[in-house]
Amino acid sequence: MRKIFLIIIALTFCYQSNAQEIKVLSTFSVSGYDYFQQNVGFGIGYDHIIQSKNKLGFTFYQSFNRSDYSYVFESESDGKNYFREVSPNNQRITFSVNYSFWLAGTRKSKFYISPVLGLNSFRLNETGTEKVVNETTEAYPYKSDCWESYKPGIGLSFEYERQIISDKILLSISAHPELIFFSWFGLKGSTTSPILGFINFHLTLKYNMVKDKNKK
Repeated sequence: MRKIFLIIIALTFCYQSNAQEIKVLSTFSVSGYDYFQQNVGFGIGYDHIIQSKNKLGFTFYQSFNRSDYSYVFESESDGKNYFREVSPNNQRITFSVNYSFWLAGTRKSKFYISPVLGLNSFRLNETGTEKVVNETTEAYPYKSDCWESYKPGIGLSFEYERQIISDKILLSISAHPELIFFSWFGLKGSTTSPILGFINFHLTLKYNMVKDKNKK
């Protein structure tokens, strides 16, 4: 995933003469799935304005989940039920492409709606303990560290954008519900649906790189 990060930086500088906006963002997302209940992170991106209103955007971001959780599962080796307590240090890495349609607004503030396509990689890095349910046996240590890579996702973003300080500096907030096609067999060690649902919230600072901006 470092290659994706370097590619975005290279594209930004190589095409600076044609660039419209570069952006940095903070992200917070929630999910009903234990592995990624609450995630916080950061990202960078690039927007190219099309026909003075719509935008084609590329974004890379990385987020982290460290919310403890627990669950019961049935072991395939002995058929017993185990209670597992987990302290995660999980990561989600995403590269997304979106096309933003200008809905309403003025020169200084605008509303957009955007279909979004994403490619996601997940690092499941967890430690904890597990023990047999309803038995007085000692708890065993649990550790897992693996990657689930290149999971496609689709979503829809709703964004409000406003100029601040000058017409070069923009601030936006957005909500982005999405579905990620994780696995046709469910997550490891659970009966979770193979389709993961997320709601992402982004706070984004943008810099307009057009030298002679046409004011509408």
